[in-house]
Amino acid sequence: MKKWNLIVVLKFGTLIVAAVLLLMHIFKLWNGALGIFEPMMGVVVMLQGVQFWKENRPLSVLSFCAGIFVIGVSVYMTYF
Repeated sequence: MKKWNLIVVLKFGTLIVAAVLLLMHIFKLWNGALGIFEPMMGVVVMLQGVQFWKENRPLSVLSFCAGIFVIGVSVYMTYF
C-alpha cells in the first residue's frame, strides 16, 4: 500500500476546496469564490512542483514559475 505523505494530502485537500469554491461560483451561491479559486490553482501547481522535486527538477522549477504566475495574475485581476 502506498504511503500518503503531507504534500499529497495538501494537494488533494486544496483540490477539494477549490472544487467546492468553483461549484459555489457556478451555482451563484457566492460571487467572491472565484477570487479564491484561481490562486488556489496556483498553489496546487506549486505543490506539484514540490512533490516531483527529486524526480524532475527542471519540471519542478517550471511548476513553481507557473504557480507564481497564476497567483500573481489572479490577484492582479481580482484586486486591481
